[in-house]
Amino acid sequence: MRDFELQEQRLLNTSLLLALVSVLIGGISGLLLQYGISMPIASLARAMHKVTTQESFDVQVDVRGSREIAELAMGFNAMLGELNRREQLARLADARLHDQARTDALTGLPNRRLFCENLERHLLLLAGWGAQSDSYI
Repeated sequence: MRDFELQEQRLLNTSLLLALVSVLIGGISGLLLQYGISMPIASLARAMHKVTTQESFDVQVDVRGSREIAELAMGFNAMLGELNRREQLARLADARLHDQARTDALTGLPNRRLFCENLERHLLLLAGWGAQSDSYI
């Protein structure tokens, strides 16, 4: 009878040990899986925040994680690349319009608008200089 109780106790201890090892393996596997999924998504969130707050489209996200998350990162990078390209085109077009508005189309010489803007700027500078010279007197 004693042998049966010892054998039963050993079997119970072995079962408890196997259950503990199974829980540990499951917990470690869950942590690794969570890390593999949450880190790439957190990287995407940080990049999105940087784009939103700094209005900077030159951010790139590391492509890592599962196939779906890697596709998401590649799509995000492609979208940012296209936004960056369009922003540069808009800036170039704006600069061209600015130049066209201030030069004569036929001769390429400065026009009346540029003359008036420069005159106004210089008059303001002279007025500020005059106010400063009055304070010295």
